[in-house]
Amino acid sequence: MKISLVGPCSPQDMVDAFYPEFTDIALATPGYRGIPVSELARQLVLQGHQVQVVTLDYRSDIQQLTLHGSNIQMVVHAGRPRPRHFLPDVYRHERRSMADTIKEFLPDIVHAHWTYEFALAALDTGLPCGVTAHDSPFTVVRYFKDAYRSVRLLVAIEVGRRTDNLSAVSPYLASRWQRQMRYRNPISVIPNSVPTDTVATKRKPAAVPTVISVGDSSGLKNIRKLIESFALVRTIVPDAQLRLIGPGLGSSDELHRWANDAGLAESVAFVGNLNRADLAEEYASAWLLAHPSLEETFGLTLIEALASGLPVIGGMRTGAVPYVLDQGRAGTLIDVRDPRQMADAIIESVSAAPPMLPRGAWDYVETHFSPGVVADQYLAWYTDILEKS
Repeated sequence: MKISLVGPCSPQDMVDAFYPEFTDIALATPGYRGIPVSELARQLVLQGHQVQVVTLDYRSDIQQLTLHGSNIQMVVHAGRPRPRHFLPDVYRHERRSMADTIKEFLPDIVHAHWTYEFALAALDTGLPCGVTAHDSPFTVVRYFKDAYRSVRLLVAIEVGRRTDNLSAVSPYLASRWQRQMRYRNPISVIPNSVPTDTVATKRKPAAVPTVISVGDSSGLKNIRKLIESFALVRTIVPDAQLRLIGPGLGSSDELHRWANDAGLAESVAFVGNLNRADLAEEYASAWLLAHPSLEETFGLTLIEALASGLPVIGGMRTGAVPYVLDQGRAGTLIDVRDPRQMADAIIESVSAAPPMLPRGAWDYVETHFSPGVVADQYLAWYTDILEKS
């Protein structure tokens, strides 16, 4: 099958798929990272399909970059860097350049990821098209009340109006689109796959109880509550360590200053952003992943951890988290709004020895979220779309 994938995707994440003469330029182009797109592209190529990836780069001054490999082509277009440039005309420049590239490729099907500019470009081609939702636009606006997200909500409403073929990465997200966005057609649920570049090949737990959390400093990710709960953990497990990984979680960031001022920074390492290889090392050495997020439409870090053999705790009322954790059979579900309950769950997990995955968790991840399984589900969806076209 000849497939165009349209969405955020970094050339750096696909460098191994390109011919050697493109290695240097791919490594020098971080682009607009979208792990679900790069993982799906790689798997489709492995299964013998001809794949085009069309994406944008909002941060560099490139006009267009084309990278080639065996059965894969990636085309990176320049996106205007400021919302005041692309929102008033609803991404007109970006949509046109991406749509023209897709039509030149003449794919059997176009598959757009995220329900914003990439979906509009895919729909503009007039070719058979499916759109995958990765977030809930109304929920995003509820947590991030700004003009940018409000306009993006309007874009998503237009995408929902125009597309007949929508998939969502979790049952929870599908229900959000049906209830909040009033989407009336059937929605296929196809999850994200385990990112292959962050899976630890061998567990090597640290000498002391080490809890990691991978997120960011926004209120949505609820890291402050985790820091508060960890002070309670240390009253019972005094040698426990907490490592915070992600944007806004570095040693020079505001959250670190808040923790210091509150007397909560002891034994908390503000690691900040890491590359993918270093993140895999964190999964390998940690005893537990604490995932205190208040809202998730999927939760890639959960399956990254489980695939690395790292037990996890997450929110029982946190969107898709119960789905990803097999309703508590693959991980521990708690009320992440309650620091005491979060602390108790961490203490129970790490007080004696590095914990093990629950029985059956590994098989659950392999049968539901492995790249091959997810790609097969998308291919079946593509066939259904083509039969209806």
